[in-house]
Amino acid sequence: MKFPPETANAVEQTTGFPDYTPNLARVEEADQVRKRWLQADFAELLKSAPWDTMFEDRVRQLLLHRPADLNAKIQDGLSRLVKFMSENRKAFWYVGHWFFVNHGLDVSSNQLHRDRKRDCDYAKKHYKRLIDELVCFWVIMDPSHVDDSGNRITLQSQLELVDRAEPARAQWNYCDSDEARTQHLSQVLKDRLLDETERGQYNVSDDFP
Repeated sequence: MKFPPETANAVEQTTGFPDYTPNLARVEEADQVRKRWLQADFAELLKSAPWDTMFEDRVRQLLLHRPADLNAKIQDGLSRLVKFMSENRKAFWYVGHWFFVNHGLDVSSNQLHRDRKRDCDYAKKHYKRLIDELVCFWVIMDPSHVDDSGNRITLQSQLELVDRAEPARAQWNYCDSDEARTQHLSQVLKDRLLDETERGQYNVSDDFP
């Protein structure tokens, strides 16, 4: 594994998001990643549309702001942001779970590679980036890994494990508390958290309550 290079032109990952990735420049590491591409397993996982689950389980209430303190432009912007997230939920999920596709293996793998690129390119083209965000690489377990019962660990189980270990990948859906969702924030922002009795009263968007 390698971390983003420390050079003058390096782009740092957004705070709170995983910033490691396989070092594909090393032949032996690239070969290991390539061997872990199991097209049929990924096709089955993607049929479950995990991006729909991610969006439906999203944080729906404001934690740091009261609507009365936000002007009309900001409130409208929040609604447009959630609408964009809804329309591009698959791209958001892909970026948070960026897996290696051995697109030269077969037609299905190549089609998935092309479809993912199309979805992510569209989302990237149509939003204004306010903060730097690199993809969060999802390192798939070697097929030799098994659970306590000796069964191979499914991709669905791996997905749940990685989302719980690194909750930013799925927009902090797996966090058990607001404090866990905001632990990566600066103390200045943490001090602005709404009182527990007030949280849950204000929707991020009334169009998507």
